[in-house]
Amino acid sequence: MSQQGEVAESEPVEDCVQNTLSALYPPFTATAPTLLGQVFDVVEKTYREDALRYTLEFLVPAKHILARIQQEACSQYSGFVFCHEGWPLCLHEKIVVQLSSLPWQQLRPGDFYLQVVPYLARAPCLVLKCLAPDGHSIQELPVPPEAYPFLFTAEWLNGINKDRRAGRLERCLLAAEERVLRLPWTELICPQFVHEGGFMVGRRCPPGTSPEGLGARSPGDGHHSSGESREVEGGGPEGEYVQLLEISPPRPNAPLAFVPPDSQSRTLPARKGHNKGRNRRHRAWLHPKPGPDR
Repeated sequence: MSQQGEVAESEPVEDCVQNTLSALYPPFTATAPTLLGQVFDVVEKTYREDALRYTLEFLVPAKHILARIQQEACSQYSGFVFCHEGWPLCLHEKIVVQLSSLPWQQLRPGDFYLQVVPYLARAPCLVLKCLAPDGHSIQELPVPPEAYPFLFTAEWLNGINKDRRAGRLERCLLAAEERVLRLPWTELICPQFVHEGGFMVGRRCPPGTSPEGLGARSPGDGHHSSGESREVEGGGPEGEYVQLLEISPPRPNAPLAFVPPDSQSRTLPARKGHNKGRNRRHRAWLHPKPGPDR
Protein backbone atom coordinates (compact mmCIF):
# COMPACT_ATOMS: atom_id res chain seq x y z
CA MET A 1 0.00 0.00 0.00
CA SER A 2 1.28 3.51 -0.78
CA GLN A 3 2.17 5.96 1.96
CA GLN A 4 -0.74 8.15 0.88
CA GLY A 5 -3.07 5.19 1.38
CA GLU A 6 -1.66 4.58 4.86
CA VAL A 7 -2.26 8.19 5.86
CA ALA A 8 -5.80 8.14 4.52
CA GLU A 9 -6.50 4.96 6.47
CA SER A 10 -5.00 6.06 9.78
CA GLU A 11 -6.39 9.57 9.98
CA PRO A 12 -10.02 8.53 10.59
CA VAL A 13 -8.79 6.42 13.52
CA GLU A 14 -7.04 9.43 15.01
CA ASP A 15 -10.11 11.57 14.41
CA CYS A 16 -12.29 9.01 16.18
CA VAL A 17 -9.98 8.91 19.18
CA GLN A 18 -9.79 12.69 19.35
CA ASN A 19 -13.52 13.26 18.99
CA THR A 20 -14.41 10.58 21.54
CA LEU A 21 -12.00 11.76 24.21
CA SER A 22 -12.74 15.45 23.71
CA ALA A 23 -16.47 14.82 24.15
CA LEU A 24 -16.05 12.74 27.31
CA TYR A 25 -13.18 14.54 29.02
CA PRO A 26 -13.46 18.31 28.46
CA PRO A 27 -11.54 20.56 28.31
CA PHE A 28 -9.48 18.38 25.97
CA THR A 29 -6.61 20.86 25.88
CA ALA A 30 -6.10 20.08 29.58
CA THR A 31 -6.88 16.35 29.62
CA ALA A 32 -5.20 15.36 26.33
CA PRO A 33 -1.65 14.84 27.67
CA THR A 34 -2.83 12.36 30.29
CA LEU A 35 -5.44 10.63 28.14
CA LEU A 36 -3.18 10.21 25.13
CA GLY A 37 -0.51 8.67 27.33
CA GLN A 38 -3.10 6.17 28.53
CA VAL A 39 -4.29 5.52 24.96
CA PHE A 40 -0.78 4.72 23.73
CA ASP A 41 -0.13 2.56 26.78
CA VAL A 42 -3.11 0.31 26.01
CA VAL A 43 -2.56 0.37 22.23
CA GLU A 44 1.03 -0.81 22.63
CA LYS A 45 0.68 -3.26 25.51
CA THR A 46 -2.73 -4.81 24.88
CA TYR A 47 -3.44 -4.38 21.17
CA ARG A 48 0.14 -4.67 19.90
CA GLU A 49 0.12 -1.24 18.29
CA ASP A 50 -3.06 -1.87 16.31
CA ALA A 51 -4.94 1.39 16.82
CA LEU A 52 -7.86 0.37 14.63
CA ARG A 53 -8.47 -2.69 16.76
CA TYR A 54 -8.10 -0.59 19.91
CA THR A 55 -10.72 1.82 18.62
CA LEU A 56 -13.24 -0.82 17.60
CA GLU A 57 -12.79 -3.28 20.46
CA PHE A 58 -12.08 -0.91 23.35
CA LEU A 59 -12.70 2.78 22.74
CA VAL A 60 -16.15 2.52 21.15
CA PRO A 61 -17.57 0.22 23.87
CA ALA A 62 -15.82 2.29 26.55
CA LYS A 63 -17.46 5.41 25.15
CA HIS A 64 -20.91 3.96 25.84
CA ILE A 65 -19.92 3.02 29.40
CA LEU A 66 -18.45 6.44 30.16
CA ALA A 67 -21.28 8.37 28.51
CA ARG A 68 -23.86 6.52 30.57
CA ILE A 69 -21.92 7.05 33.80
CA GLN A 70 -21.68 10.76 33.06
CA GLN A 71 -25.34 11.03 32.09
CA GLU A 72 -26.52 9.21 35.21
CA ALA A 73 -24.33 11.30 37.52
CA CYS A 74 -25.31 14.64 35.98
CA SER A 75 -29.04 13.95 35.59
CA GLN A 76 -29.75 14.85 39.22
CA TYR A 77 -28.27 18.31 38.64
CA SER A 78 -30.34 19.32 35.62
CA GLY A 79 -30.12 23.03 34.84
CA PHE A 80 -26.86 23.67 36.68
CA VAL A 81 -23.58 24.78 35.10
CA PHE A 82 -20.65 22.72 36.35
CA CYS A 83 -17.37 24.38 37.24
CA HIS A 84 -15.70 21.23 35.93
CA GLU A 85 -17.56 20.45 32.72
CA GLY A 86 -16.10 16.93 32.56
CA TRP A 87 -17.38 15.85 35.99
CA PRO A 88 -17.50 13.07 37.06
CA LEU A 89 -15.03 11.65 34.52
CA CYS A 90 -12.47 14.40 35.12
CA LEU A 91 -11.85 17.54 37.15
CA HIS A 92 -10.20 19.83 34.59
CA GLU A 93 -6.83 18.15 33.86
CA LYS A 94 -7.27 15.48 36.57
CA ILE A 95 -8.65 12.19 35.21
CA VAL A 96 -11.11 10.40 37.51
CA VAL A 97 -12.08 7.37 35.38
CA GLN A 98 -8.87 5.98 33.91
CA LEU A 99 -8.36 4.36 30.51
CA SER A 100 -5.23 2.44 31.58
CA SER A 101 -3.73 1.14 34.80
CA LEU A 102 -2.05 3.37 37.37
CA PRO A 103 1.10 2.22 39.22
CA TRP A 104 -0.09 -0.21 41.87
CA GLN A 105 2.73 0.91 44.16
CA GLN A 106 0.97 4.27 44.50
CA LEU A 107 -2.00 2.67 46.24
CA ARG A 108 -2.21 2.92 50.01
CA PRO A 109 -4.73 1.29 52.35
CA GLY A 110 -8.01 3.11 51.81
CA ASP A 111 -7.14 4.15 48.23
CA PHE A 112 -8.82 2.97 45.05
CA TYR A 113 -9.34 4.09 41.49
CA LEU A 114 -11.82 3.50 38.68
CA GLN A 115 -10.75 2.20 35.28
CA VAL A 116 -12.36 0.95 32.09
CA VAL A 117 -10.36 -2.24 31.54
CA PRO A 118 -9.75 -3.85 28.13
CA TYR A 119 -10.22 -7.59 27.76
CA LEU A 120 -9.20 -9.41 24.61
CA ALA A 121 -11.76 -12.18 25.03
CA ARG A 122 -14.73 -10.00 25.98
CA ALA A 123 -16.02 -6.45 26.04
CA PRO A 124 -14.31 -3.85 28.25
CA CYS A 125 -15.86 -3.15 31.62
CA LEU A 126 -15.59 -0.71 34.50
CA VAL A 127 -13.70 -1.95 37.54
CA LEU A 128 -12.65 -0.62 40.93
CA LYS A 129 -8.99 -1.31 41.68
CA CYS A 130 -7.49 -1.33 45.16
CA LEU A 131 -4.78 -3.08 47.12
CA ALA A 132 -5.30 -6.77 47.67
CA PRO A 133 -5.32 -7.97 51.29
CA ASP A 134 -1.67 -9.04 50.95
CA GLY A 135 -0.72 -5.43 50.18
CA HIS A 136 1.49 -6.41 47.25
CA SER A 137 -0.93 -6.80 44.37
CA ILE A 138 -4.12 -5.36 42.90
CA GLN A 139 -7.66 -6.47 43.61
CA GLU A 140 -10.23 -5.80 40.88
CA LEU A 141 -13.92 -5.39 41.72
CA PRO A 142 -16.18 -5.23 38.64
CA VAL A 143 -18.76 -2.44 38.63
CA PRO A 144 -21.94 -3.83 37.02
CA PRO A 145 -24.05 -1.62 34.73
CA GLU A 146 -26.91 -1.66 37.24
CA ALA A 147 -24.65 0.31 39.62
CA TYR A 148 -24.05 3.16 37.15
CA PRO A 149 -27.07 5.25 38.24
CA PHE A 150 -25.70 5.61 41.78
CA LEU A 151 -21.98 5.14 41.13
CA PHE A 152 -20.92 8.63 42.21
CA THR A 153 -22.70 8.53 45.55
CA ALA A 154 -21.69 7.81 49.14
CA GLU A 155 -24.15 4.91 49.18
CA TRP A 156 -22.32 3.08 46.40
CA LEU A 157 -18.96 3.13 48.18
CA ASN A 158 -20.63 2.21 51.47
CA GLY A 159 -22.01 -0.85 49.71
CA ILE A 160 -18.50 -1.80 48.58
CA ASN A 161 -17.08 -1.30 52.07
CA LYS A 162 -19.84 -3.37 53.64
CA ASP A 163 -18.44 -6.51 52.04
CA ARG A 164 -14.76 -5.71 52.67
CA ARG A 165 -12.59 -7.22 55.37
CA ALA A 166 -9.39 -5.34 54.57
CA GLY A 167 -10.44 -1.88 55.73
CA ARG A 168 -12.63 0.83 54.27
CA LEU A 169 -11.99 2.48 50.92
CA GLU A 170 -12.16 6.26 51.26
CA ARG A 171 -9.97 7.99 48.66
CA CYS A 172 -10.04 7.91 44.87
CA LEU A 173 -6.84 8.26 42.85
CA LEU A 174 -6.78 10.81 40.02
CA ALA A 175 -4.17 11.07 37.26
CA ALA A 176 -2.73 14.28 35.82
CA GLU A 177 0.11 13.58 33.36
CA GLU A 178 2.90 12.03 35.47
CA ARG A 179 1.25 12.88 38.78
CA VAL A 180 -1.11 10.67 40.73
CA LEU A 181 -3.29 12.41 43.31
CA ARG A 182 -5.78 11.26 45.92
CA LEU A 183 -9.13 12.81 46.69
CA PRO A 184 -11.66 11.84 49.38
CA TRP A 185 -14.67 10.20 47.76
CA THR A 186 -17.02 12.33 49.83
CA GLU A 187 -15.63 15.41 48.07
CA LEU A 188 -15.40 13.95 44.59
CA ILE A 189 -19.10 13.08 44.52
CA CYS A 190 -20.10 16.69 45.30
CA PRO A 191 -19.67 18.77 42.14
CA GLN A 192 -19.41 22.52 42.22
CA PHE A 193 -21.51 24.81 40.08
CA VAL A 194 -21.09 28.26 38.59
CA HIS A 195 -23.86 30.59 39.70
CA GLU A 196 -24.10 34.31 39.04
CA GLY A 197 -20.37 34.85 39.03
CA GLY A 198 -19.81 32.89 42.23
CA PHE A 199 -19.58 29.27 43.24
CA MET A 200 -22.19 26.91 44.52
CA VAL A 201 -21.43 23.47 45.88
CA GLY A 202 -23.69 20.82 44.46
CA ARG A 203 -26.07 18.60 46.26
CA ARG A 204 -28.92 16.52 44.97
CA CYS A 205 -31.62 18.68 43.51
CA PRO A 206 -35.21 17.71 44.43
CA PRO A 207 -37.77 18.16 41.65
CA GLY A 208 -38.77 21.80 41.25
CA THR A 209 -35.89 23.17 43.34
CA SER A 210 -34.29 26.28 41.89
CA PRO A 211 -30.55 27.01 42.12
CA GLU A 212 -31.33 29.80 44.59
CA GLY A 213 -32.96 27.24 46.86
CA LEU A 214 -29.65 25.50 47.42
CA GLY A 215 -27.77 28.60 48.49
CA ALA A 216 -24.79 30.29 46.86
CA ARG A 217 -21.50 31.60 48.13
CA SER A 218 -18.62 33.63 46.84
CA PRO A 219 -15.05 32.29 46.77
CA GLY A 220 -13.28 32.84 50.05
CA ASP A 221 -16.25 34.16 52.03
CA GLY A 222 -15.64 31.53 54.70
CA HIS A 223 -19.25 30.33 54.83
CA HIS A 224 -19.82 26.65 54.16
CA SER A 225 -23.18 25.03 53.80
CA SER A 226 -23.88 21.48 54.87
CA GLY A 227 -22.03 18.95 52.77
CA GLU A 228 -19.84 21.56 51.11
CA SER A 229 -16.36 20.62 50.00
CA ARG A 230 -13.25 22.51 51.05
CA GLU A 231 -11.96 25.20 48.77
CA VAL A 232 -8.28 25.11 47.83
CA GLU A 233 -6.30 28.04 49.17
CA GLY A 234 -5.95 30.57 46.40
CA GLY A 235 -8.71 28.95 44.34
CA GLY A 236 -9.99 31.01 41.45
CA PRO A 237 -12.58 30.94 38.68
CA GLU A 238 -11.61 27.41 37.66
CA GLY A 239 -13.53 26.15 40.69
CA GLU A 240 -10.72 24.17 42.33
CA TYR A 241 -12.74 23.39 45.43
CA VAL A 242 -11.02 20.32 46.81
CA GLN A 243 -7.72 19.75 48.48
CA LEU A 244 -5.63 17.42 46.35
CA LEU A 245 -2.64 15.80 47.99
CA GLU A 246 0.16 14.58 45.77
CA ILE A 247 1.14 11.03 46.53
CA SER A 248 4.62 10.34 47.82
CA PRO A 249 7.05 8.37 45.63
CA PRO A 250 6.76 4.56 45.55
CA ARG A 251 8.48 2.46 48.15
CA PRO A 252 12.23 1.95 47.59
CA ASN A 253 13.23 -1.06 45.51
CA ALA A 254 9.63 -1.65 44.41
CA PRO A 255 9.43 -2.32 40.66
CA LEU A 256 7.25 0.14 38.81
CA ALA A 257 4.49 -1.51 36.84
CA PHE A 258 3.71 1.66 34.89
CA VAL A 259 6.11 3.75 32.85
CA PRO A 260 4.61 6.94 31.37
CA PRO A 261 4.78 6.40 27.62
CA ASP A 262 6.90 8.73 25.55
CA SER A 263 4.77 8.09 22.49
CA GLN A 264 2.59 11.15 22.85
CA SER A 265 4.55 12.78 20.05
CA ARG A 266 3.63 9.97 17.68
CA THR A 267 0.52 9.41 15.65
CA LEU A 268 -1.55 6.35 16.29
CA PRO A 269 -0.57 3.37 14.12
CA ALA A 270 -3.43 2.31 11.87
CA ARG A 271 -2.76 -1.34 12.53
CA LYS A 272 0.16 -3.58 13.32
CA GLY A 273 2.86 -3.58 10.67
CA HIS A 274 2.27 -0.08 9.35
CA ASN A 275 5.04 2.50 9.47
CA LYS A 276 3.96 4.52 12.49
CA GLY A 277 7.03 6.74 12.64
CA ARG A 278 6.69 8.54 9.34
CA ASN A 279 6.69 12.32 9.34
CA ARG A 280 3.18 13.60 8.97
CA ARG A 281 1.44 16.91 9.31
CA HIS A 282 1.07 18.13 12.87
CA ARG A 283 -2.15 17.18 14.60
CA ALA A 284 -3.29 19.57 17.31
CA TRP A 285 -4.43 16.83 19.66
CA LEU A 286 -0.99 15.24 19.87
CA HIS A 287 1.18 16.75 22.58
CA PRO A 288 4.94 16.22 22.07
CA LYS A 289 6.78 15.14 25.14
CA PRO A 290 10.45 15.84 25.84
CA GLY A 291 12.90 13.00 25.43
CA PRO A 292 13.94 10.68 22.58
CA ASP A 293 11.49 8.26 21.04
CA ARG A 294 11.86 4.61 21.81
